[in-house]
Amino acid sequence: MEICAHRGNPTDLGSRGGSVQSAYWQRGPEWLLNKSKWPDNPVTQSSPASEVEAKIIREVLNLTQTKPDKDEFDKLLEHTNL
Repeated sequence: MEICAHRGNPTDLGSRGGSVQSAYWQRGPEWLLNKSKWPDNPVTQSSPASEVEAKIIREVLNLTQTKPDKDEFDKLLEHTNL
């Protein structure tokens, strides 16, 4: 993985006091507009660390909601039309 130098990284604008309304923020660095200046796309091979990240994790969530007992105000509201 390569790191984009701060001068070529528009996401650093906010931390440097720049405006996110600028053309640089919306368009990106100049090299991004010219495909010939893009970095090579390396062929990656899996590693034990990448296999762990790629592993599918399934989780089960069980949610229940109980209805609280009615109090005097609930009973009063049932008998009135608002």
